[in-house]
Amino acid sequence: MLTICAWCNRKIEAGAFPNKRDQPVSHGICKKCSQKILTGTPTSLVSFLNSLEGPVLLVDKEGRMLVGNDQACKALGKEADEIAGKLGGELIECIHAKQKGGCGGTIHCKSCTIRNTVMDTLHTGKSHSGVEAYPDLHEFKGDKVVRFTISTEKIGEVVMLQIVDMKEVDNDKKSVA
Repeated sequence: MLTICAWCNRKIEAGAFPNKRDQPVSHGICKKCSQKILTGTPTSLVSFLNSLEGPVLLVDKEGRMLVGNDQACKALGKEADEIAGKLGGELIECIHAKQKGGCGGTIHCKSCTIRNTVMDTLHTGKSHSGVEAYPDLHEFKGDKVVRFTISTEKIGEVVMLQIVDMKEVDNDKKSVA
């Protein structure tokens, strides 16, 4: 997969097939542009995030949401002020986030794909693309389970978490509804 900077359109990472024209393209942000955005630029951070394709959230080193773009707010059914400061499980209403220990502090959190992917990117700097996750959501859609496909990229000291896809999956059949 080819990764290009959504801000300046420079190549960040060459794809596995550098000679193919139709290879998948992912958008991230190069180091130069991230420094401009995170240290002050005439364009607001939310405006920048809104220019990216799909729902995007910025996550701090503790796993707390800093900000989300308009598409993330819509996809999660939240207002912008309901995103800032929330842990991931609190934001998506994971059933384990309300248990003793809260989001990140229960036995179930150790196997949370979303949390583990974000934290791996924070600690190693390694980006992840197309990771599937099936969080335990509290009555998100009745008897349905929601599958998230996410991608992550480290920008300075934060992680850009992109929700690539969200689909309902039939709980009994595990097939996409």
